Amino acid sequence: MTATTARPIAPDRPRRSVTTWLYGHRVEVLAALVALAPIVVAVVRGIANDYVPIGDDGLILLRSRDVLTENHPWLGTWSSSSLSLGVNLNNPGPLLFDLMALPTKLLGAGPGLAIGVGIVNGACLVGAAAVAHRIAGRRGFLLTLLVGSVIVWSMGSELIFDVWQPHVLVLVYLLLAVLAWAAGEGRVWTIPGSVALVSLLVQTHLSYVYLAPLTLLAGVAIHLVRTRDLRSILRPVLWSAPLALALWAQTLWQQVHGPGPSNLDRLVDAATGKYGSSDAIGFGLAARLVGAVVALPPWILRPSFADTIPAVRITDAAGARIPVEGLPGPVAAVVGIVVVLGLLAAVVRTSRGADRRPTRTAGVLAIVLVVVGLGALTLMPVGAIGLASHQMRWLWPIGAIVLLTLLLAITDRVATSPAIVPSILGVLALVCGLSLPTHVVPAGQTADRDATPSVRRMVDRLDGLRGNGVLLFDPSTLRFAEPYSGPLLAGLAEAGIPFVTADDGFVHQLGEGRRFRCTIATAADCGVRARMVVVSGPEAEAATAGSLAHVYVAGITPAEASELEALEDELRSAGVRFDGYGVPRAVPDARRGAADRYLELQRARDIGSVAVVLTPLP
Repeated sequence: MTATTARPIAPDRPRRSVTTWLYGHRVEVLAALVALAPIVVAVVRGIANDYVPIGDDGLILLRSRDVLTENHPWLGTWSSSSLSLGVNLNNPGPLLFDLMALPTKLLGAGPGLAIGVGIVNGACLVGAAAVAHRIAGRRGFLLTLLVGSVIVWSMGSELIFDVWQPHVLVLVYLLLAVLAWAAGEGRVWTIPGSVALVSLLVQTHLSYVYLAPLTLLAGVAIHLVRTRDLRSILRPVLWSAPLALALWAQTLWQQVHGPGPSNLDRLVDAATGKYGSSDAIGFGLAARLVGAVVALPPWILRPSFADTIPAVRITDAAGARIPVEGLPGPVAAVVGIVVVLGLLAAVVRTSRGADRRPTRTAGVLAIVLVVVGLGALTLMPVGAIGLASHQMRWLWPIGAIVLLTLLLAITDRVATSPAIVPSILGVLALVCGLSLPTHVVPAGQTADRDATPSVRRMVDRLDGLRGNGVLLFDPSTLRFAEPYSGPLLAGLAEAGIPFVTADDGFVHQLGEGRRFRCTIATAADCGVRARMVVVSGPEAEAATAGSLAHVYVAGITPAEASELEALEDELRSAGVRFDGYGVPRAVPDARRGAADRYLELQRARDIGSVAVVLTPLP
């Protein structure tokens, strides 16, 4: 008989119920709900106010609804860098469309986009805090929520559910930076998630093409320098490879087999100067930009998002540099950056011991991000429209990481104080409370927010365009960044009214399946019987004369139009001169009230009047 050795019986591990977990993390749950409140309130208020995506948001809506249809998008949106290069390029991939496809198809245009973007921003905010909890405990969780909430406050209530790429990616990049912090701390399980975020950022907007991959690599490099253990990252890197292949499969398919010209080839050609060399921003101006957001007041606080980076041209017609006003001077900017880097270096140097290692790692990462951000801006090509804040919105998350590092260093000194958690919660509640009221930053699509009522009425009247076959969309009448064409095309697609375009730039927006492949002489053979144009401003009403069909929305009432005409006559009779844009100049004090009312009505007419006009093809 064989003797058996009895194994000790391990005591049963108590099963933790959801209630127990919630009670143990009640502070974190409460803080997360407080931080999410501004996003939820903004989304609900937008839906209650019948939010309608305008401008480029309408194009993103259209392409999101195209997912898994005959017009499935294989690439991202058309890139504005095409204007300066002279060749049409797309952002590399359609992951943003994929993310927005389900909510827009299930919930409709405005609610779908608002809820979809709200979910992305809320998930990134709380996700970043949850990762920080694994690194630095409750204090890391709360401080990460706080700096993320500062960004939410700075963006304002309307941009926090704006799907335009520069805005929807801000908190995505913050989450990537926190994941890089975790990787630097040895949490290499964050690498696959970081690869997914890098893919989303780079595919959606080319401004992240250097910054996002280098952020991930910075976190991994910090870990490897500290541990010298290359084997520790092999498994997560192996897991990341098939994930990256899956996330880039659509881009690669378009490159090899997909419709239209190979976009990756064009992007590489553009980067290597095949289409000519674009003037780069350069170190001097880059330092002023980084200094303005990261190093000098108002830092990343609310006034900065709207006002810190001016929208101005920086080169004249001959390509010579124009002095940029509205930014800190070179000396002040460089001194500010040096001071910030010095403070971060001091944090790294003084944060010794295992309990302060997360702060040390955050300090190293923050230094790297400031330097990499400065380098990315130095190399960034100057856009055709000049200096544009939307190309560098990632400066705000970098500023948030710098702020987080300094707050970690400060609270390290009093980490055992019972007042730390209530103090952070109080500041968090204050910031989130300030974020609740409506605050509109006139950036991107919200700059034309006043056109929303007219856009809504235009989209509601599109049934009047039915019965005219396939419409040939002609964008030649559009001004740059106007608010109407995107929601118009999205509305036509939703209504089942087919359209095509011969404009190559818009083909890159709308997909090869909407390219006009006939000639005007043979258009009828393709079912195309009418040309469609969009005219806005004072010419909109006149454009409807002799049309086959049209939709016309007046920005002002007939009574207001008569008042506008009378005010113009009054001002001219008083000797007031008007510039080429119809703006009265050198108005005497006695006519100031009349001039202000004239400008109010003029703006309402110009931004609110729109006509969609069909004319028969010859």
